[in-house]
Amino acid sequence: MTSLSNFTHSSFLIYQELAKLGPPFFSYNNNGILALRSGIKNPYFNFLLIKDENTHFWNKAIHFFDCPFECTFERNNRFFIKICESLGLTFGENTTSMELCLETFHLQPAIDQNISIQHVKNEADIRQWINITALGFRLSKSYIKDFFYPIFKSHNKKFKFSICFFNQVPSTASLFFLDPPYSTIFSLATRPQFRNQGLAHKLLTEEFISIRNKGILNCTVQASSQGNTLYKKLGFQENQELSTYILMPI
Repeated sequence: MTSLSNFTHSSFLIYQELAKLGPPFFSYNNNGILALRSGIKNPYFNFLLIKDENTHFWNKAIHFFDCPFECTFERNNRFFIKICESLGLTFGENTTSMELCLETFHLQPAIDQNISIQHVKNEADIRQWINITALGFRLSKSYIKDFFYPIFKSHNKKFKFSICFFNQVPSTASLFFLDPPYSTIFSLATRPQFRNQGLAHKLLTEEFISIRNKGILNCTVQASSQGNTLYKKLGFQENQELSTYILMPI
């Protein structure tokens, strides 16, 4: 199997950092498998990450979950697909691992007095961030709050929450994971009525310039088919095609 390289590296770092926060996050890490459980009854908030095929700990990892979860691996890997299907997982979505070298990033944010960027610093800010993200992903606000609010409250400096305002209205929200010289876009969402206005592009451009000045040289993202175009415009290169399978426990 081809290594998942930067996708695996960044995901392992994020999940391990979340596990350090303690409840509601719990992890299982053994022989190339890392499972992270948040307890939220939605598969996209509980993760099973596989480094390689040479592991015999699938069943232990599966039984670690008492809630829906997702498992991401290299697309079209018949070995993983066969195991997932034998364990009752079903296909969720295809995504793409993408990478941007910030050392050569040359874009500058366009000047627009109607747009401003703000770092999330307090309770009012995080409530706005949660609301944008829930609307952008069309998910329950309680799911978003239960997962992301503990991260914010931890004051862990590796996680950077930001909001883009359009005409003073909170419109786009991002969450970066920073582990110099690496970074990952962990979450990016725009409220539906503010899409296709360049707000995500503006927010990310300013964030890239900001984190580059702090020694970040590389950024990765697991891009959905909808987000792929945006990331290519920003200079991201496709690194690997991925598939996500999900399990909904009975």
